[in-house]
Amino acid sequence: MDNVNERAAREIPAEPQRHIPIDPDGQEPVDHHLHVEPAPQASVLSPDASRMTLSDTERQWAMAIKEAVLQDPELEPISDFDIVQVALMDRVNIEGALERICKLQAFKQEYCVTDTVEQGQQAMQRCVDLFPGLMLHISYQDSMESHFFAGDVTKLYKNVVESQRDTTAVVMVPFYYLFHATNPDFESMRQGLVFLCECGGFSWKDNFKLGYFQKFWLELGGVYPIKFKKMMHYHTSLFFNLLHSMGRPFLPNDVKEVFEIGLFSVLGRLDIVYLSPSLEASNARFKTRIVESLQTRHQNASNFRL
Repeated sequence: MDNVNERAAREIPAEPQRHIPIDPDGQEPVDHHLHVEPAPQASVLSPDASRMTLSDTERQWAMAIKEAVLQDPELEPISDFDIVQVALMDRVNIEGALERICKLQAFKQEYCVTDTVEQGQQAMQRCVDLFPGLMLHISYQDSMESHFFAGDVTKLYKNVVESQRDTTAVVMVPFYYLFHATNPDFESMRQGLVFLCECGGFSWKDNFKLGYFQKFWLELGGVYPIKFKKMMHYHTSLFFNLLHSMGRPFLPNDVKEVFEIGLFSVLGRLDIVYLSPSLEASNARFKTRIVESLQTRHQNASNFRL
């Protein structure tokens, strides 16, 4: 099977590679195509009232969705903060918003998600323990007014997933809280997430199971109300390029516009850059920032009313 996939992948030309230098001190990418300047020091956002304002139009979207949720007997009530997060994605598409909320509530029920900082911390701890190096970095970069996440998909070993009693929950729940942590306020939701992914060595044998990726997209990736400013995939393998060519026609247009493959860093693999000064230190920094971001989101959500 591996040989067949490799032969097929060779027939799919990879997109031209582009140098993306990375600043190891600021822990931020320097993409001149995006006009990104390195942050002197990575940061996590604190509660800020100026980042929680809504325009009159945005408030109208949210109020319309809130009214529709209250009138739908099959939906549970949700917070005004969560209503706004959906509204900033679906806008006047009330039907789409209700469908999204329904799927999110089904997801939370299936995986026993409680939307608490404590559960998010526990989920991330377990993910870091099971898949060392999968979650590399999270921060907010002032120069782009966006959150950055860096991960290494080659550390997502399917045999480890399959060895767990709750299988896909060990990945689904941490990524749910990762999305929460990168959307702590309304301005973050508007600006979107820059998603960096190390793909060098990604393989059919160790990392890929079609059912898992389909489940992730159908239940979380394509449902959670999150905007991606960029989805940048580094050192993509032939197999990854093949998957991309096969799956691209089915991606939403807004994802296609920001999905890039064939990138490479002049400093090497992303794990070399972001696991600094050690895996243990990087894990500790990542978990601390996740918790701080979830706390900011929780405080903003608790204080907000439409």
